[in-house]
Amino acid sequence: MSDRARCIRAWGDRRARVLMIAVLLAAACASLFIWQRPWIAGLCLLGAAIGTYGYFEFRCPRCRERFMSFSRDAVRFDRTSCQSCGLPKNASPLGADCSR
Repeated sequence: MSDRARCIRAWGDRRARVLMIAVLLAAACASLFIWQRPWIAGLCLLGAAIGTYGYFEFRCPRCRERFMSFSRDAVRFDRTSCQSCGLPKNASPLGADCSR
């Protein structure tokens, strides 16, 4: 697999994780306020928590370190570059844009 293909796959995986978290949180809200099924909301919130952990476990395509920090002082959901090597979000390790 080429570096560009690996990079595109990695950033696509990160976007999929964000989408999964958003869908699970929306389902939790819908199950509480529309359907009034708290057990479904609990399962959705558990899934969102596991998905958030996976989001923070995302590895940078260039340095293979965590893209975002777990420390309380540095937690930011909107990080635009790798905390270790500074690779911008959706960028190739070689410098090309990997957004699509």
